[in-house]
Amino acid sequence: MSQHNQADQRIVDKAMRDPAFRQRLLSDPKRALKEAFGVDVPANTRIHIHEESPNDIHLTIPATQQRGAHELSDEELASAVGGMPPSRPDISNCCTCGFTTAQTLKSFQKGCGCS
Repeated sequence: MSQHNQADQRIVDKAMRDPAFRQRLLSDPKRALKEAFGVDVPANTRIHIHEESPNDIHLTIPATQQRGAHELSDEELASAVGGMPPSRPDISNCCTCGFTTAQTLKSFQKGCGCS
């Protein structure tokens, strides 16, 4: 399980066994995460918490490309330098550094996506 999924699962597990945390998470997610896990979510980051019901399905899709961004052509890819470095247990995962694409709530504390 990725670190991103582990962090999400810890939040879900706590919400399932702690009704007071669940209510705080629904009403004020940033405060609830700070109190329960010590996570400081930046002011410019919004968190959306959805409570499922038997008749609702929630699906999260990735953000669309930013204006001006484009997918690289095969020629551009062939001329690109670099790539994903090999996995190393002595280095933390970081979506900014290229070690993973997962961004976790805990990573916000470090400011670059390190988890």
